[in-house]
Amino acid sequence: MKFPPRRTLRRSLLVVPALATAFALAACSSSASGTASSTSGSDPYNIVVVFGQTGALQQNTQAQQAGMQASVDTINAAGGVNGRQVKITYLDDKSDPTAAVTVLQQYLASNPKPDMVVPGIISNEALALAPILTREKIVSIGAVQNAALDDPSKYPYFFSNSFKSQVTSEAAAQFLKEKGAKKVALVTTNDALLQSIQPSLTSALQAEGIELDVFPFDPASIDVSPAFAEAKASGADWIYADAVGAAVPVLLQGRLKAGAETVPTIGGTSVSSGSFLTVTTPEQRQNLYPVLVPLTTYIAPADRSNALNALIAKVGAPAQLPLPLNNYGYGWDDIAIWASGAKQAGSADPDQMKSALENLALSGKNSPDRPWIIWDTLWSPTTHFAQASPDELTITQVLDDPKDGMIVPKP
Repeated sequence: MKFPPRRTLRRSLLVVPALATAFALAACSSSASGTASSTSGSDPYNIVVVFGQTGALQQNTQAQQAGMQASVDTINAAGGVNGRQVKITYLDDKSDPTAAVTVLQQYLASNPKPDMVVPGIISNEALALAPILTREKIVSIGAVQNAALDDPSKYPYFFSNSFKSQVTSEAAAQFLKEKGAKKVALVTTNDALLQSIQPSLTSALQAEGIELDVFPFDPASIDVSPAFAEAKASGADWIYADAVGAAVPVLLQGRLKAGAETVPTIGGTSVSSGSFLTVTTPEQRQNLYPVLVPLTTYIAPADRSNALNALIAKVGAPAQLPLPLNNYGYGWDDIAIWASGAKQAGSADPDQMKSALENLALSGKNSPDRPWIIWDTLWSPTTHFAQASPDELTITQVLDDPKDGMIVPKP
């Protein structure tokens, strides 16, 4: 883990059009939306996206959707995958995992099987959809962190272009050890996020001799100050806090209301991925150390890959984006990685795709022409999560103003 950050995303001085070559070699194409899946060698490939276009996650979802569309539009311009176009169908689950199951089942009952599904943007959705996608042998790619999903024997067609929460926990434990922490309080939503964070954070802190107390709260709560008050009263010298979507401002408001801003606090990756710089005040961010993934942290123009330049060109001026650029990047990568696998396999057959995705030719190679953006090393036959390391994350206080849609660490 780095203090301050030193990692950049694939240095490249090449211009955006160079990405067309990479996509022509390893990508796909699209139309704005569609309802039919591929059934022959000339029909479009069909990708179905199940996520909350409405509800608590809609702002994050809108950003990822913009990234997905930017990716497929760029790929279209390069000629498509295997000579075929790609259509995207968006299904609104209202940010509700139960509704996610319903809308996907309804779609499958009346349409040909899709070539790929994006199973939501958080673990709650993916955990609900994974059994159906496995039963139907549908490849799925999404950005979730719950380690229960990284079981290729149980979920052979599920892939995450994010990393397991254990990576964040190990980075946090190393950081807290260097800060001399003895006791940490975890404050987060009582749902799949807690289930994902608590086991890994407990084991990582125990390995460093640091005690952990847990103070969960209802994700629908509008006042979480009682959880922070308990965390502060526990005698913890650090707090680890995380929440998703609309719960992020509630989280940091509750921290200030409880007077817990006096306790230094790590903000998890869900906090830093949201619009916390715009929906909270500097007072609420006092003593806050967010965990930053590579594309969340500012990358100078000379260090940006061709794919990143293409994404920025498509989604607009990053300074005007409502969320950090990594939200758009994950959406881009969902499509770009699938396209790379389909091209390498020469097919969207699920078993051939599984093999290709486990052995992507450009995975682990620091190429400026690689079609995906965020993580260098992706999958293998034994792990279907991005193979990130704690050293690729940054935990630091940040400036109040983002730059080019990315967060700037304090000097």
